[in-house]
Amino acid sequence: MGGIGKTALAVKFGQNFKTEFDIVVWRSLQNAPTLEELLGSVLQSIMQMLQEDPVVPTSLNGKLSKLMQYFRDKRCLLILDNAETILSAGGGAGHCMAKHEGYGQLLKRIGEVSHQSCLLVTSREKPKDIVALEGDEKKVRTTCRRACASLQLEGLKPEDGRKLFQDRGQFTGTDAEWIRLIEHYGGNPFALKMVAAGVQQLFDGSIAELLEYIGQGVLVFNDIRDLLDRQFSRLSPVEQEVMLWLAINREAVSVKELKQDVVSVTSKQELPQALYSLLRRSLIEKTGKQFSLQPVVKEYVTERLVKQVCKEIVSSRERAESSSPVALLQTHALMKASAKDYIRETQRQLIVQPLLEKLLIELGSQQKLVQMLKDVLE
Repeated sequence: MGGIGKTALAVKFGQNFKTEFDIVVWRSLQNAPTLEELLGSVLQSIMQMLQEDPVVPTSLNGKLSKLMQYFRDKRCLLILDNAETILSAGGGAGHCMAKHEGYGQLLKRIGEVSHQSCLLVTSREKPKDIVALEGDEKKVRTTCRRACASLQLEGLKPEDGRKLFQDRGQFTGTDAEWIRLIEHYGGNPFALKMVAAGVQQLFDGSIAELLEYIGQGVLVFNDIRDLLDRQFSRLSPVEQEVMLWLAINREAVSVKELKQDVVSVTSKQELPQALYSLLRRSLIEKTGKQFSLQPVVKEYVTERLVKQVCKEIVSSRERAESSSPVALLQTHALMKASAKDYIRETQRQLIVQPLLEKLLIELGSQQKLVQMLKDVLE
C-alpha cells in the first residue's frame, strides 16, 4: 500500500548490500518512462561506471540484449521504484499501460535467462508478469539459482509505531490507546507520521482526543485522504463496487456473502477476479475465507460513499425531467435490514446519519429533504 515503506526498504537494501554487487543502478518509474527510455538511461549509467564508450544500441531488442550481457558478465543490482505508475488504471491489477507492455518482456527476460544479477521492483500492485514467474517459496530459498519471489510489506507493529511517534515529540496515551491507534492506521509509517504531526498541533499530543474523532468515523487528515484517493481512482468499476460493499458491511465477509450483496449479473461474475485484483493492490485483507478493509481504509470508503450518495440525491432534482438514475442508491444499501443489530446500528451512525446531516445542510430544511427523498423514491 502507499506509504508502507517500500522505497525506504529498497534504499536500505541498496545501502547495506552494495558491496555484494559490481554495479548498482536505481531508477524511479514515477514519471512512467517507456522501456526504451529506461533501458537507454540504465545502460548509459552502467557504461559510465565501467568507463566504457557510452554507445547505446538504438533498437529495443538491442538494448535488452546489452542489459542481459551486463547481467551475465557482472554482478548487477537494478532497482526499479514506483512500478505501479506503468500499470494501467481502471482494469484488473498488474497490467501494463499501452506503450509500456515492453516491461513485461524485461521482467520475463530477467526471470528466465541465466545470469548472476538481481532486479528489485517496488510497487503498490504486483505486475502480472511477476506473478507468472514466481516459484514455490521453499524452492526459491534453497535450490533455485534464478528465482522470482515477492514480499508483501506489513505495517509496523504497535511497539515500533509508538517509537516512530516518540521520535517526533511528547505524546500521552495508555498502552491500549497506542495499540488501537497504530492498528487503526494499519501500522502505515506515512499515515502515522502525518498523524503524529497532527496530534501534536491539534491535541497537544493526546492520543485519547484523536481516538474520540476516530470513534465517530472521521477521517481526520487530508494527506491520508489524498493517498487513498490516488489508489481508489485506479480501480475498475467492479473493484470500487466491492470496496463500497466491504465498507457497508463493516466486518469481514465471505465471497458468498458479497455475491448476495452485489446487484448486476456482470458484477457477480467478475467478483472473484475483483477480489483477487484488490488483494494484489494491497487494498483489502483476507483472513481465512473472509475479506475486509483496514480501519482507516474503511473510514475513507465510507466517507466517499456518503459524499457520493449526497451528491447524487441533491443533483437528482436537476435530472428529474430526464429520468437519470441515482446510481449508487440502485446498487448499494445504506443500511442492511438483514444485518446483525450492532452492525445495523453502526451503519445508521456512520452512513445514514452523516448523509442526512449533509443533505440538511445542502437543502436548508427538513421539509425540503423529506420532499426530495419522496421524489427520489418515485
